[in-house]
Amino acid sequence: QAFEHGHIIANPFEHTAELGPNLAIIPKVNDAYETMTREDPGDAHNIEIGHRNFVLDAVYYLYEANHVQQAQKWYEYVREHYPDKTIIQNQPDSFPKNVSLDEFCVSRVQEVATDTSQQDMTAAVEGLLISSYESLAIGDDDRYQGIGLLARKMYEVYMRKISQYKNDVTRTGLPPFKTINETALSQLLDPVNGLPYGARAVLYSQLHLPGNPNLPYGVISTNSVSQTPPSTNAPAASP
Repeated sequence: QAFEHGHIIANPFEHTAELGPNLAIIPKVNDAYETMTREDPGDAHNIEIGHRNFVLDAVYYLYEANHVQQAQKWYEYVREHYPDKTIIQNQPDSFPKNVSLDEFCVSRVQEVATDTSQQDMTAAVEGLLISSYESLAIGDDDRYQGIGLLARKMYEVYMRKISQYKNDVTRTGLPPFKTINETALSQLLDPVNGLPYGARAVLYSQLHLPGNPNLPYGVISTNSVSQTPPSTNAPAASP
């Protein structure tokens, strides 16, 4: 519980707070699991189930927070300690050695990433982008970059998979990533139904967007290109 809900995330614009994972205590929690396994060999099997689930959660949360190197380190731990357990639902060959870190984290967001409809996958990517920008608005730059990276990875994994079905008209591609990103921003920056004014102003400033937070996004200039979450080809840069 201390790991899952030990970090308080405050939203100064809506005067709310929520609990998130406390990434700093991952090594201590892991040590506790290893100690319990050694000290209670009779219940080692059940303890190891919880241990494996915890480490996989840690991998995903680290990746989401843009701590990719640490996520890879713990993913290698899973490969070493639990090599014979599958990690993606309904994929019998999804042993850690067969699945990349990116693929695993995408699967955590959308378990059926290989067969999800175009509409569902578009909504999933858009939802990640919205979460990413909401994190930026409240000052959580790491989570903004991490979730933005995850959105791009999900988009790329889906597009790569459907490219195998070029002759299947039911397998349709997604809109351009830029289009999905612009849709997400339009929702958040809408003066009526979007984020509070203060949060909209932060996004305009951090993303160097033209226009006015009091007007719908894109009204002033529709030709400018907004900053999108980090690409997969280079480390994310701070705004």
